Amino acid sequence: MAQKDSGGLPSAYQQVEYVYTSTNLENRGAIRTNTKLQSGSVRMLAKYYCSSHGTYGVYVAGALNNIGKNVLGWSYKTDWSNYAATYNGATVELGSVASAQKKVIEAELSATPSENGYSVTSSFTMDGVTTQNTYSDVALGNFTVPQLCAFGYNSGSATLVGRIYYFTVYNNGEKILDLLPCYRKSDSVVGMYDLVNRVFYENVDSGRVLQKGPDV
Repeated sequence: MAQKDSGGLPSAYQQVEYVYTSTNLENRGAIRTNTKLQSGSVRMLAKYYCSSHGTYGVYVAGALNNIGKNVLGWSYKTDWSNYAATYNGATVELGSVASAQKKVIEAELSATPSENGYSVTSSFTMDGVTTQNTYSDVALGNFTVPQLCAFGYNSGSATLVGRIYYFTVYNNGEKILDLLPCYRKSDSVVGMYDLVNRVFYENVDSGRVLQKGPDV
């Protein structure tokens, strides 16, 4: 299927290297888009950095449903022992990477329908080394509910010290989301701009938790 023409960032916005947060995440996180996944194949790509988080599960990027559980995306366990992709509260491990704390990670997660569920391939690159795992017959749940989010969380008042450099999603071969960190020049409001749907997303948290990195 042909991809949508993403075009470039409008002149009213200034691209930055990353956006970051270092405080409580309320109202289900910082960036909550209008884009939802449909059933079928999914491919997600993200680049991010995390140095710490609080008691509750924090989802760096992914599909977050209305009760705060990831159907598909990236999160960290509280003990930092594993980096994981999650679905409906269960976990598909990418491997033991305790050293991932305070590292920039480029990650990819693909889910393709199979006879008994989904075939899931997950990989991440850190310090120039790529680790990849493949899982068969994974039950991923309902794709039609979740909204795609950045800096989401599971429940309660969550904390995340981290950055997002980009978050891109393909659904059934079509690019449906391409979030680029930026700020609006007129008032310096920080957010992420969706190059596919031409929408600027401010953070939904009333405390304006998102901050910006250096201009690009």
